[in-house]
Amino acid sequence: MRSLLLLLSALVVTACDTTIEAKDYKQTCSTDAECVPVFVGQFCSGGCGGCANAAINQSDISRYTSDVNTISNSCIRVGPPVLCAAAACRQPEAACVNGACALKAFP
Repeated sequence: MRSLLLLLSALVVTACDTTIEAKDYKQTCSTDAECVPVFVGQFCSGGCGGCANAAINQSDISRYTSDVNTISNSCIRVGPPVLCAAAACRQPEAACVNGACALKAFP
């Protein structure tokens, strides 16, 4: 019985991925204006996601936002909701570098 419960638990965890990866979105570009900074990584570990650490093409931003909302709503919350300060992150700029969206380095 214990083995069955462990197997079922593993299946549930596997089926509910809470990580977003930049490779899942369009990253090709021709100009800087096509690129937007986003956070990629584990969304259920810290309550707020994180600071922008990647860039994607703006044409996929609505799909990215929808995916973030879906994942955030599926996270198991422990304790009261976390209020996230937008000013906590230094917002990087996105640029088109050799035909791919990337973040500009901070000066």
